[in-house]
Amino acid sequence: MVVCSGRERALMNEWLGDLPLWLVAENGLYIRAPGAPGEQPPPWEMTMLKVGEELDDTWMEQVKLTRTQTQTQTQTQTRTRTRTRTRTRTRTRTRTRSSQSSSTLRRARPTR
Repeated sequence: MVVCSGRERALMNEWLGDLPLWLVAENGLYIRAPGAPGEQPPPWEMTMLKVGEELDDTWMEQVKLTRTQTQTQTQTQTRTRTRTRTRTRTRTRTRTRSSQSSSTLRRARPTR
């Protein structure tokens, strides 16, 4: 489990330092892995790039693809639901009108 916070590392250590959790402090600037039970957790690591390092953004393409697929599925499902609701409403209105017409006709006949 990971706990992300905008709080400082010292406060995160104070509040959650003894739990076996991944901690992310200062809005992602620092990260700390959980320690083994009974041992001190590893030190905090800075997540920013150092001068000369290259950014690994290969994960971004997968996220964009997944987001696009999800959007497409959601739009398709929304259109299908809208069509189904419209058809159901039309059928219900038609049935209601038909039943109202026939009951009106029955009342209009003279009783013997």
